[in-house]
Amino acid sequence: MQTVAALETRPQSIAQQSSSGECPACNGRGAKPFLRSRDYFFLREALYTVVRCPDCHLGWLENAPQAEEMSSHYGNDYDEVITAPGDLYPHHWDVVRNKLLQYVQGGSILDLGCSSGSFLRSLKGQGWKRYGIEMSKAVAEQARVSAGAEVFVGDVLDASYAENTFDAVTAFHVMEHMYNPREVMAKVLSWLKPGGVFTITLPNIDSLEARIFGGYWFGLDVPRHLWQFSPRALAAMAASVGLEVVEVGTTRSCYLDNSIRNGIAEWKLRHGISAMPNCKRKSPSLGIRLMQKVFRLSVVYPFREIAVAVGTGADLHAVFRKPESSSKLTELKSASVGR
Repeated sequence: MQTVAALETRPQSIAQQSSSGECPACNGRGAKPFLRSRDYFFLREALYTVVRCPDCHLGWLENAPQAEEMSSHYGNDYDEVITAPGDLYPHHWDVVRNKLLQYVQGGSILDLGCSSGSFLRSLKGQGWKRYGIEMSKAVAEQARVSAGAEVFVGDVLDASYAENTFDAVTAFHVMEHMYNPREVMAKVLSWLKPGGVFTITLPNIDSLEARIFGGYWFGLDVPRHLWQFSPRALAAMAASVGLEVVEVGTTRSCYLDNSIRNGIAEWKLRHGISAMPNCKRKSPSLGIRLMQKVFRLSVVYPFREIAVAVGTGADLHAVFRKPESSSKLTELKSASVGR
């Protein structure tokens, strides 16, 4: 998971979808309120409404914060939590890296929201020319030093890479934070070389966990997650800009224990009991860690395997490709318009 604060800052899309009622992924109409949730990371009082397209199940925040307000929903605590896995655990990137290597074994690669460069560092060998986009100057410098990456500091949509520059573009837990994900996908399409791939991971609103926990589901992470993608919605949005859908599936991620924690926090709030926000949680004692391990082995891991087996894992992982020919690109866009 990458640092996002936010990676692009144009809020028009969210407002337009809410007012027009047209889904930016499949052009469907009739989006209605789907669920309400709060910010469990900071445990704030405000409730946010997610509306959902009835056709492709894309969800988006009806009352999204303005871009200038978003910095108050991130901060150092958030950045530390989401960057720690990539920096501390050597195998964190194994699954997404190995999936990428099925399609591209070297060349120029751009990582959106590259953070400290932990994913780019995981690409071994001299066959890669590494690029990244990152909002934080200090974090971007870490990526430059540790991964040897050339990093653009700023908004994704302000980056001025030439067309047909990259063999691969990656975005791991980034697109759901963006105000205009469709515009970013279109930008990525232009940056990719013909045949180049775009790989994405993000939470799955159609996951078994999301269906069970609703507004308590950890993957919602409102208001930082402006969009909630389903497999169909992600594929439809990519196809609408001309990207060829290679595969869309779910991963072996699981947020079960964190979602339960959110539910407990909500119960406490409703009963006037003090609850601790996720941003203030410290490392548990040895005894608690042992109990957590037993719970994961007996409940979380079996649940995860069942969810993945039936195609409803907590995270989506998708691979898209830029068509080799301009005629194929035109055909994909025409088909999308005609949906």
